[in-house]
Amino acid sequence: GLHPYTYPELPSGSSPWNSFRIMDEIREMMAEHGDTTTPFWFTEFGAPTVGDRSVGEHEQKGMIAEAFNLAAADARIGPVFLYTLRDLDLGAGNPESNFGLYSENGEPKSVVNELQRISSSCH
Repeated sequence: GLHPYTYPELPSGSSPWNSFRIMDEIREMMAEHGDTTTPFWFTEFGAPTVGDRSVGEHEQKGMIAEAFNLAAADARIGPVFLYTLRDLDLGAGNPESNFGLYSENGEPKSVVNELQRISSSCH
């Protein structure tokens, strides 16, 4: 399992701390120990849309779509779990409050339509 958070950068970004880039290093280490088949599960992925280091709804949508597209193109990536369904009230300064696909009042963020589009193209 991996939590490949990349915000405020896209998963395809080139920063050395970008988890999608670090995944290549982990694969190399696994291969050195004879493991070339175990898939990565993205057990948490997302980005906050409000607050410190937030990316906004449009950027959240792009980041999540890119992560799903990269995962679909790589046979060694298993399921992708998004954090979290709905924004939480953890305080204005806490970025954990704003990772939801839906706002605290239940309104869908723009990423929801994108996920529906991605989902329908998988069938």
